[in-house]
Amino acid sequence: MKKNYLVILVILCGLPSLKAQKVIDYSIRVSATVQKSPASITLHWPKDTSIVLNFYVYKKLKKDASFKTLLATLPATDTTYTDNNVTVGTYYEYEIVKTIKNGAYYGFGYIASGIEVPVTEGRGQITLLYDKNFVPTLQAQIERLILDMTEDGWTVISHAVNTTDSVTVIHGIIESDYNENANLKAVFLLGHIPVPYSGGNQSYGLNPIDGHKPQHEGAWPADIYYSDMNGNWTDASVNDTVGDYPAQHNVPGDGKFDQDVIPASVVLEVGRVDMYDMPDFAPLSEMDLIKRYLDKDHNWRVGKVTMQQRGFVKDYFGTTGGESFAAAGYKNFAPMFGAKNIIDTGTWEKVLSKNSFLWSYGCGPGSITNAGGLSQTTDFATDSLQTVFMTLFGSWFGDWNTTNNYLRAPLASKGPILTDCWNGRPQWQFHHMAMGDNIGYSALINFNNYANGTSDHSNYFRSSLMGSSDRMIHVALMGDPTVRMHVVQPPGALVLSHNKLVVSLNWTASSEPGISGYYVYRSAGLDQPFVNISNSIVTGTSFTDNNALHHKNFYMVRAVKLEQNSSGSYFNISQGSMDTLTTDNSGFAMSNNAIKNINVFPNPGNNLFHITWQGSEYSQGMMKVTDILGHELINLSLSDLTHAHTIDIDLGDYAKGVYMVKITNGKDVYVQRVVKD
Repeated sequence: MKKNYLVILVILCGLPSLKAQKVIDYSIRVSATVQKSPASITLHWPKDTSIVLNFYVYKKLKKDASFKTLLATLPATDTTYTDNNVTVGTYYEYEIVKTIKNGAYYGFGYIASGIEVPVTEGRGQITLLYDKNFVPTLQAQIERLILDMTEDGWTVISHAVNTTDSVTVIHGIIESDYNENANLKAVFLLGHIPVPYSGGNQSYGLNPIDGHKPQHEGAWPADIYYSDMNGNWTDASVNDTVGDYPAQHNVPGDGKFDQDVIPASVVLEVGRVDMYDMPDFAPLSEMDLIKRYLDKDHNWRVGKVTMQQRGFVKDYFGTTGGESFAAAGYKNFAPMFGAKNIIDTGTWEKVLSKNSFLWSYGCGPGSITNAGGLSQTTDFATDSLQTVFMTLFGSWFGDWNTTNNYLRAPLASKGPILTDCWNGRPQWQFHHMAMGDNIGYSALINFNNYANGTSDHSNYFRSSLMGSSDRMIHVALMGDPTVRMHVVQPPGALVLSHNKLVVSLNWTASSEPGISGYYVYRSAGLDQPFVNISNSIVTGTSFTDNNALHHKNFYMVRAVKLEQNSSGSYFNISQGSMDTLTTDNSGFAMSNNAIKNINVFPNPGNNLFHITWQGSEYSQGMMKVTDILGHELINLSLSDLTHAHTIDIDLGDYAKGVYMVKITNGKDVYVQRVVKD
């Protein structure tokens, strides 16, 4: 059985006759400069050398459903447009379309822009589904991930699930969360969470989407199913067993769906991190690779990874058939970094192994485990490419639930790569991220194939290849959907003290240059939203809460910075520095006793912590150590210890983070926060 194909078929059904000579001509590399007073946004793009008739500039608000407002029709010689009808603090999107002499659409540019757009503090609720077999081995890393997402403004609903469950069971869990939580925005699939399959309906113009018919026709992975809360997914009509792999075969009643096109507009951001069946990475196991990814994810969030603000494009397809896949790289990277910061010379491996690029795009004739001209899965198993956000395109590996799959391999690598997608059919848009949006937000736009705006006509493969619709079921994001492009260094350790319901907060300043100050938040629990109690920016490193909650208080401090880039300016916000404090008798085992402090040295520390406390009655005493989520890690009877008033605890087996030590001795309670670096 022939399984791998190195040439992607080009479908010419109804495509216009296009005369652009280079892939770059199929894009408009738009960036922006902004002015606060008088308020204006000026769009810029390099002089176009192709045969342009006109440029059309469209505009919409972020919340608008489409680009209905045509601002201007410009001659081919223009390279700028200034919009004076803007307001400071408002988020706008622009689309620029260029036409050639015969009027056909063939060049596009998108940009999100604004002037000092306000900070996004709360990002909504997210359902985290993880393989229950990851616990206890990866429990510390999963709890750290939950804390990281919480500190970035998400409210996390987590479920440990069986990988043997049906996809309908998994969908039911997500749907239940969606129906019970009005602000559910995203889903994070961590591990080999059951993979939906769909497709094979030959009434649509292109099956399979990579053109390899009949070898690759039939069902493809369809995580987008988990994003749909309204559509009718059926398993009754498709009967197709000619594909090379059994996973592609789709017959009525087999649990694989019929749809090639999503049956309704989808509503949830969905991202997957799946290291199952990757033997090229041996001796590392699936859990080893998941741990590696979660460590990379954490390091990125807290500013331990630095990347040059630029994009790398490597194209091994060109303009064959008028598709110009790599135009996706040029279009996206220009609003992020400016046209001059897009590099497209040099070989893929050499450039990315020796130089850092925040974003990278590569495409070439593919198989399940390689993209011609770029690399193969075995390279990802050994190299360390210096890029964080990667997108790839080529035949076969877009069918990502396969052994040693090339689309999943970047996330498993040693390098800092956190996200990937099959970017070419359709071409994805990530311009929103330059204004602070998380990658899941952009993914949701692409799941609906930019249904909230004018589509990239030929580049998005509207109607000419797919009948009346182009929102195909195969569009999927590999990676954590909550990660963002721009990271602000968080503040250091937060220390709390209180007198009844008056709580004093002190923290170490962020090392981020040019921050505006800090916001202070409080919540009654990690499963509830954090409320800004500072209201305005705090310029120092202390704050007093005069109205603390009865019971347990979760406090968080986040650094704020005005982010300025090639799209505009917005107020960015860091991960939070968090601590908890209980102010009466119903929280952290307070009973009616007075809370007293424990002396811990060193604190922060690495593994071993030396504890001293003043109490002497310990015949009935206990010492407990919990993580920030309240999970008990250590439980000791003081009566079993030779020196109960001096205790050493070893946290060497636990992840870096915040822990709570509590000692009770019958009449007093001693509590201290411990930070493991």
